[in-house]
Amino acid sequence: MSRKSIYQNMLLPLDGSKEAEKRVDEAISLMKLTKGELILFHVVDVVPLWGHGIEEDYQFRKDRFEKYVGEIKSRVESEGVNVKVVTTAGKPADEICKYATREEVDIVLVSPHGAGGVFGWAVGSVAARVTRHSPKPVLVIRRQNGNLMTAIRVKNTRLDPVDISVTSAT
Repeated sequence: MSRKSIYQNMLLPLDGSKEAEKRVDEAISLMKLTKGELILFHVVDVVPLWGHGIEEDYQFRKDRFEKYVGEIKSRVESEGVNVKVVTTAGKPADEICKYATREEVDIVLVSPHGAGGVFGWAVGSVAARVTRHSPKPVLVIRRQNGNLMTAIRVKNTRLDPVDISVTSAT
């Protein structure tokens, strides 16, 4: 009898940054193990959108993201992983948490830094807000000096390091 993973639906927010994009390979590896669905998620930040052209600017950003994520989606599908693409508008951390709740996402995978940069913080502002406010478990993954570093937070617990390497799964 095969075991079913508790993490069937993984939400992977993408902001177009190289850091967020680096998480795709880790997400593919995890989804191969769980046989679940990877949701590539993008939020068009509406804060800078004001005045004339709001609709056009939103559509431009959405179209640009969909082209960018189309390549990532193809890569994920070529690895045999179920994938879905979702784009919405709002404040990134808020929309990530809302979607994770509404769509019954099992876990959110975030990069510690995205388009906002590092600025000396251990975790970027969007990742920090998602980690603090998500009602779902949040897995933070980064590579440092070639080593995979991970931490997971389950609601109302502290952020704990975990080993999700392939060797730990065997």
